[in-house]
Amino acid sequence: EAVNNKAVEFNERVIVGKQTRQTPEITSQVTSITFNPYWYVPKSIAMADMLPKIRNNPDYLRRQGIRVLQGWDQNIRELDPANIDWSNPRVNEAYYLRQDPGPWNSLGSLKINFPNSDAIFLHDTPTKTLFGRQERNFSSGCVRVRNVRGLVSWLMTADKPDWDATRVDAA
Repeated sequence: EAVNNKAVEFNERVIVGKQTRQTPEITSQVTSITFNPYWYVPKSIAMADMLPKIRNNPDYLRRQGIRVLQGWDQNIRELDPANIDWSNPRVNEAYYLRQDPGPWNSLGSLKINFPNSDAIFLHDTPTKTLFGRQERNFSSGCVRVRNVRGLVSWLMTADKPDWDATRVDAA
C-alpha cells in the first residue's frame, strides 16, 4: 500500500522474500527511481543460487544476460566466464555479476530506491505470472510490485505532475 496523509492511495499485489530470506519490515522514504536498471547480483544470491548453475552449465551467464566484472569506474573490466575457475571457493571475492537492462532483467524495467541497511528496494519483474498465486514469497528479500509503473506514476506525480503513466511508460 502507498499511503499519503494516512489514506491508502495506491494498492497492489507484491512478491516478498522466501521463508529462508524474508523481507524485513522497513520504514523509509523513496530517494530515487531507476529506469531500465542494471542488476548487480548480491554476493549472497551469486553464491547460493547462481554459482551451482554456473558450475553445471557454462552458458548460464550468457543466457541470463549476466556479465562477470572486476574493478570499478575507470578500472572496470569484463571477464570471460570461460576463463574463470568457478570451483575456487574464493571466486565470489574476486568478481561481481551484473545483469544488463532488458526484458530478462530480474529487476524488470523499474527500481524504486530508498535508504535501508538491508539493501532492499521495490522493483518490477519479468515473472508476472507469480502475482496470480495465493502465496507470493518467491524473492530473495526485495519486493516485486505487480503494477510498478502505476506505483512510480503515483510517486512521481506528487512532485512532478507531468510524470504521468504515459511518460513513465515512455521512459
